[in-house]
Amino acid sequence: SLEAESVLLHPSRHTPARDYSPKSTAQPLFDLCPVITPHHLPSTVPLPSPFPPSIALRSARRPPRAFFMSRERRLPLVLALAAAVVGVLAVASPRAEAELQVGFYNATCPIAEGVVFAEMHAILHEDPTLAPSLLRMHYHDCFVQGCDGSIMLRSRRGTAERDATPNRSMRGYDAIERIKARLETLCPLTVSCADIIAMAARDAVYLVRSQRDHDEKLI
Repeated sequence: SLEAESVLLHPSRHTPARDYSPKSTAQPLFDLCPVITPHHLPSTVPLPSPFPPSIALRSARRPPRAFFMSRERRLPLVLALAAAVVGVLAVASPRAEAELQVGFYNATCPIAEGVVFAEMHAILHEDPTLAPSLLRMHYHDCFVQGCDGSIMLRSRRGTAERDATPNRSMRGYDAIERIKARLETLCPLTVSCADIIAMAARDAVYLVRSQRDHDEKLI
C-alpha cells in the first residue's frame, strides 16, 4: 500500500506503534545475584619480594644444593658421622670404667683412703676453714679439661693453671702436698694428685658435717 511504501521511504516521519501488552516487573536474575569473583583465585599481579631482584631471581632459578644431594654424596657423610659416634663411645667406655670410686686402690695401695682421712682429720683440726677451700679446689681442678690434678702444677713464667686469676685466691695447696708426701712414703708413685684432691674434698665435707652432727670432734 501507499502508507507502507511511505514508511519504508521516510521512516523518521512515522512514530512506532505502541505496545499495549502487559510488561513484567521482575528484575533480571543477574541484578539480584551479582557475580562476585572469589577472593582465593590466583592473582595476576606479582607480589613484591623482600629480596633484591638479583637474589630473588637467582634463588628462584637455582634450588639449594642439599636438595639435589645424591645418595653417593650423602653416604660419606653418614659413614663419617657413624665413625665419630663409635670413636666417642670407644674412648668413653674405658674412661668410665677407670673413674675413681670407693675401694679403687684396694689392690695397689689399700691404706690410701685411710691415710687421706687421717690426714684430713688432723688438717681440719688445725684449720677447719680449709674444708670449703678443698671442695673449691676440686671443682676448679675438674672445671678445666677434667679432673687431672693440673691445678697443683707450678710454672716459672706464671702460666700454670694455679696462676690464673680465679685460682690466685685458692687455699689448700699445702694440705694436698702434705697428703701426697705421706702417701709417697707408703705407696710410691701410686696415688695421683687428682685422686688425692677428690678424696680430700670428700673427707673434708664429711668431717665438717660430722662435727655439726657431733659424731666426731675436730676441735
